[in-house]
Amino acid sequence: MKSPGHPPYTSSSDMNIFSGGHSARSQEQKLAKALEARQQNLRARIVVFSGHVHNYERHEHGGVTYFVTGGAGAHAYPIARAKDDPFQSKEVNYHYLTVEVGREVDRGSLKITMHRLDLTTGKALWTEPDSVTISAPAAKPAARGQ
Repeated sequence: MKSPGHPPYTSSSDMNIFSGGHSARSQEQKLAKALEARQQNLRARIVVFSGHVHNYERHEHGGVTYFVTGGAGAHAYPIARAKDDPFQSKEVNYHYLTVEVGREVDRGSLKITMHRLDLTTGKALWTEPDSVTISAPAAKPAARGQ
């Protein structure tokens, strides 16, 4: 399935005439539905990283976690966030993400942290306003008689 790079879920909209915006397109929405259907039968977790929207978002649908990470390279813009976005910020978010793969005790987990750059005071101030740990789902019990 060819994709122009828009996120499957976003609070951004093409209707944001003051600062631009990018709505989710049907191709990405179809991809999201296919991933969510597949997630129901996997022991692994599906995590999707997309860009195009010049801000940061995190959405969770059907067991899949979606990150929108477009916080560099062009002018970031504020977005009116959907109620189900776990990261509720009205700010412009220049940022990058780190992904830590769990080892030993935390095997089967990922910790994703958003590192935000604030330049409003004229000095670079880095914060970590969002972080989430995603763990593999528990094993499903074997069917009786097997």
